[in-house]
Amino acid sequence: DELLTWPGFRPSREADLQSLNELLDASGFRDSGRSISLIVPDLWEATYPGITETMTAMYESATGIDVTADVQPFTVVLQRLSEGTYPGDMPSWTNPPSNLDPTTAFNNGLIRGGSSNFYSYDYAPVADLIAEMQVTLDSDTRRELGRRVLRILLGQDPDHGLAGLAPRFGVMNGIQRIPSWPYVKTPPDAFQFAHASHLSAEGWLDVNDPDFPA
Repeated sequence: DELLTWPGFRPSREADLQSLNELLDASGFRDSGRSISLIVPDLWEATYPGITETMTAMYESATGIDVTADVQPFTVVLQRLSEGTYPGDMPSWTNPPSNLDPTTAFNNGLIRGGSSNFYSYDYAPVADLIAEMQVTLDSDTRRELGRRVLRILLGQDPDHGLAGLAPRFGVMNGIQRIPSWPYVKTPPDAFQFAHASHLSAEGWLDVNDPDFPA
């Protein structure tokens, strides 16, 4: 329900693909005859064998454009980032954040000179919001500041448009998409993405559920 209130969020896959292809057509990329080349960290492919082939097929099916994927170790990824020859990478999962408060991650990745600001992102209004977060103690105010940063990064803030659009950023939503049996009863927040596994201890099995195996 909360995601539905975010500008740019679409629950319809078909609408998302239509917008994607309209943008590709408008950019002239499709008519250029070029292909899309992406890098895949070898650790990702090793953790999820076959994921590279799956993602490549998904991209090609969605766009009709040839996509090539090059599986490389992180040392090569870092070297190409340093050289400025990095073509981009496939979406991949990372570890849950070490802290649900994004201020430190924002400061490292979105401020000029930050230790993880690999794309040299530098947008003064975002830097100002992050500086304000660092000295704001009220949690609700901090949350809204964080959301304002994300709206700017997504190019969805009405006051900034695409001026602060980020080339890459991490988005965490508090939904863990896993199958679960109807007889497994868990607290509402047990499947949060991070820092909620302890709530599983409050779960229980309903042996009277008709789907419970005898």
